[in-house]
Amino acid sequence: MRIIFFLRSSIVVASLALVASLAPSSAQDAQLKPPQPALVLQASSVRQGDPIFAECVAEEPVTDPVFELRDSRGFILARGKLFALFSATPGTHWGAVTGIAWNVAAGPAVAELRGQEEGRPFIVTAPLLIEAREFALEEIPLDKANTEIRAVPDPEKTAEALAIWAIYARTDPGALWASLPFVAPVGKARRSAGFGDRRRYLYAGGGSDTAWHSGIDFAVPVGTPVHAPAAGRIIFSGPRIVTGYTMVIEHDPGLYSILMHLSKGIAAEGSMVKAGDVVALSGATGFATGPHLHWEVRAGEVPVDPDFFLAAGMPPFPWLDTSTPPLR
Repeated sequence: MRIIFFLRSSIVVASLALVASLAPSSAQDAQLKPPQPALVLQASSVRQGDPIFAECVAEEPVTDPVFELRDSRGFILARGKLFALFSATPGTHWGAVTGIAWNVAAGPAVAELRGQEEGRPFIVTAPLLIEAREFALEEIPLDKANTEIRAVPDPEKTAEALAIWAIYARTDPGALWASLPFVAPVGKARRSAGFGDRRRYLYAGGGSDTAWHSGIDFAVPVGTPVHAPAAGRIIFSGPRIVTGYTMVIEHDPGLYSILMHLSKGIAAEGSMVKAGDVVALSGATGFATGPHLHWEVRAGEVPVDPDFFLAAGMPPFPWLDTSTPPLR
């Protein structure tokens, strides 16, 4: 895992490769043009399936900020909602969280920050390299019950999918709770599937379908205590057809843990939890071939690799540095 550095507004960001800003072309221009806001990324490269954390640091208040990642052709690869962070001058410090999908093509990309600073439009860009990675391939035979869950159209499944997507799209700009690293929800339990695994489902009675795995599966018996991977608020807890009993925890604005196939929820929807709190019991509900826990992390609605958040020694997010007062 790469070491990730976050830059604070108190340092000179213009001298660093991770900061994109527009410098004046002459001393006269410097007098006429105010400094551009700075775009700060957590790294100059990310892997397929990695999250992206960005900051906007400005001298004057910024309004309507937008953060996007584009490929070399200009197509949007990811978009992050910005949320205001603590600063001496409100509106001058913003954060954003999003992710690189597992199947985004590797190669050069451009991070773009745009908005208005005191009514003046600005656009700031920074280069970003997307690195390729390899994912496992597996075949999974399904019994009749799982084949029906997977393959048979059902209006209720569609409604549940739309409802959960609406939850992921509703970010709480004040949700600044988590710290790094996260903890695995069932400790060092054996993993039965990894993030990004390419799957070929073999249907009962013939036929097949392909998909990719959006989280990590832990092979644990029904009733195993499931712990909150990080601090946050439980924003959904309830049964679903495909993912079984499911719990969604919002850790930061747009950063979620999803715990699936549970047998029972313990912590109530709407409650605050700390890292390591027992929030549920594992199960085998929904689309499951056996008892296990599925842990998924979404950043800006994009499933990202949970292992990114488990890395020992990872520095805190800039807005979650516990050595300073909470950034609210």
